[in-house]
Amino acid sequence: MNWKYLKDKIYFSDGSLRDIFISDTTCSDWEKWVQYVNKNHHVEWYNSKTDKYETSIDFKIIQEFWHGIIDICPTSSIFIKEIQINVHFWGDSEIENDIDPEQINSLEDNLALITYMSEISDLLNKEVLLTPENYHEICLIRVNINNIEFA
Repeated sequence: MNWKYLKDKIYFSDGSLRDIFISDTTCSDWEKWVQYVNKNHHVEWYNSKTDKYETSIDFKIIQEFWHGIIDICPTSSIFIKEIQINVHFWGDSEIENDIDPEQINSLEDNLALITYMSEISDLLNKEVLLTPENYHEICLIRVNINNIEFA
């Protein structure tokens, strides 16, 4: 893949983020995702119950938020190389990660992101999309396990 094409068409800088989006997820999918990132990536998780940052996500706290036991949504950042991926746990029906396209600066960064998306797709047996922020109907990258399509 040509870096200029990727930078111009996928990781263009317009002040917005990109969403890594997985639809039709379940609580079980989220739990698998949490186990995967805790094991494989550097994690900075804000535990809204204790008001502290921790180095792994406590899935029980996420479930407490979903069930209304705690009011403040926990958040997390995970890091793939130098790429920061932000996560909000609004609900269990979709997984959405945010990335700043300005952090993708090379073919190697692109490969790291694609590898993450492929591993998640394989783990959950679901399609993973990279879309413009809040425009999930516009697909920039589609990953279905090892099948990768670019816009």
